[in-house]
Amino acid sequence: MSTLVIQLPTRERQGVGASAAREGVEFDYVLTPDGINITREGRAAPALMPKADSAVAVLADTDIGWQRVAIPRAPGARMRSALAGALEEQLLADTDSLHFALAPDALAGQTGWVAVVDKAWLKAELSALDKAGLAIERVVPGAWPEDTPLGHFGLPAHDDAAAPMQLTWSDANGVVCLGLHGALARQMLPRWTSQPARWTAHPGVAAAA
Repeated sequence: MSTLVIQLPTRERQGVGASAAREGVEFDYVLTPDGINITREGRAAPALMPKADSAVAVLADTDIGWQRVAIPRAPGARMRSALAGALEEQLLADTDSLHFALAPDALAGQTGWVAVVDKAWLKAELSALDKAGLAIERVVPGAWPEDTPLGHFGLPAHDDAAAPMQLTWSDANGVVCLGLHGALARQMLPRWTSQPARWTAHPGVAAAA
């Protein structure tokens, strides 16, 4: 079954603007027949993307907050309100403005990871893509907390060529995104590179990485 994978642009932090999927805005995408091989890739407006059996949207690493909590013992209909109560003191934004997603292997009564995303922004993005003829089946993270450490060098946010490349580091303790010119990056990189890890890079910054 073919799948169209679409990278959502990083959310603008200033003000409440129109959805990124407005007319004329292009998205990076790949088309895969089996989830492994790529038959087509590029950048295009939603209406001009190739057809596929399903479509998946990938969130930018900086648009997801990962929170580790004790998963409430609550029925499905009440899980969101239970998570909001468990996370309320850990979050700066009003929980009503946020969307929560549990990790696939999360079990009630155990400690697990919750992905936190701005609800209004995500709804606007998906609605705009739907109007352009792309019904998104799933929304997934590019990086998530996992036992095997992963470091990924990516393009600067908002395609700002003057900004430093971004590093996303994920391990069992969570996910962190940072620019490489800061003091924190200089402090953490020696520690990260001293342990077994997977390292990847966007082709546009691979040489510099």
